[in-house]
Amino acid sequence: MTITKTYELTGYITNLGKYVEGYLIGKYISFPITKAELATALEEIGINDTYEEWFFTDYDGEYPTQVYDMLGEYTSIKELNKIALALERVSDEGATDLFEAFLDNGKDFYSACANAIEGNGWFISGDDYTDLATFIIDACGGFAELSQDTIEEYLDVEALGRDIRLEYCYYDDMPETAGEYWCGDENATDEEIGQAYIDECGYGAINNKDNYFDYARYGEAIYDEGEFVFTENGIVDCGDFDDSLGEDFKEELEETYNEREEER
Repeated sequence: MTITKTYELTGYITNLGKYVEGYLIGKYISFPITKAELATALEEIGINDTYEEWFFTDYDGEYPTQVYDMLGEYTSIKELNKIALALERVSDEGATDLFEAFLDNGKDFYSACANAIEGNGWFISGDDYTDLATFIIDACGGFAELSQDTIEEYLDVEALGRDIRLEYCYYDDMPETAGEYWCGDENATDEEIGQAYIDECGYGAINNKDNYFDYARYGEAIYDEGEFVFTENGIVDCGDFDDSLGEDFKEELEETYNEREEER
């Protein structure tokens, strides 16, 4: 279950001329802001024919850390409005978890917004590589559908050898240790025993191969080959992300802002 957030963006707009003179005169304004609201705010901080310039000395609110990198002293009002409207849309659509996962995956801000709203990503229950591997294997039809090469690549030979060693401990009349029997060395490691068993009997002789499959290592390989992000609410598959949606979304935001201005 995902929990959507409510984003908020404010900036401390400051009288540049007064700032140069050693006075910090400004106020926080919230975005998106209308032209009329901006004009009022500028008048309140003393922007006039004498002091015509302003800039931002601080930002506040609730938004992903990646957004902070987009906020500068001279970021335009137009851009700040678009950022705020984008955050508003994502929050209204209940898509903040996907949005933040896309940002964590290094996606462009506006493309991340658009794809989150479109739902171009999905959550996998779990929080580690083992959970990821288990999900993918189940989605592909189960362990029996894995190729022999994959099973051999990710078989936990050490775990197999450990169980072979333990089986020997059940018999008091065994003339030798598992290490001696399989490797000719009573000090053989579990991995050496397991490998010796495979060399002698083959992979086909191993019962319950899924018990010896290294799900964590296989999951890490899946992660490296794909586009997955671990989040507080699960693992997000970003494989369906469409980079082309960002520009259209930016244009849509401008239209939305213009419509709001007209309504006022």
